[in-house]
Amino acid sequence: MMTTTSASGRKSLPPTPQELQANDKVSVLEARLEDLARRKRNINKIIKELADGLKRNAIVYEARKRKEIEKMTINLNLELDEITNEEHEVGLRLHRVHKRRDKDDNYEHPTGLWIKRVTS
Repeated sequence: MMTTTSASGRKSLPPTPQELQANDKVSVLEARLEDLARRKRNINKIIKELADGLKRNAIVYEARKRKEIEKMTINLNLELDEITNEEHEVGLRLHRVHKRRDKDDNYEHPTGLWIKRVTS
């Protein structure tokens, strides 16, 4: 089981249902990547909606409200950076697990069954 902790000290997120149902490390890591991609899409959508709302109603927003929205956007971008970093780390772990599995299955070191092609 993996729980997520962010660098800013926020509360860890519980594992997703897919992570809880996963039987092996590969499926846990793949479920984690899917969850991170979903969170990334949601945050990008929120940032876009905030920016669009600010553009559409530029006159309506007062300076204080505009600053709050800019601060929220900055915080969301920081969270997006954390998610991207975690996505990279999980992707590397998944790659290493696949590589280790291939090595254990002798895909990296061919057996006597493989035939080299001779060209003249």
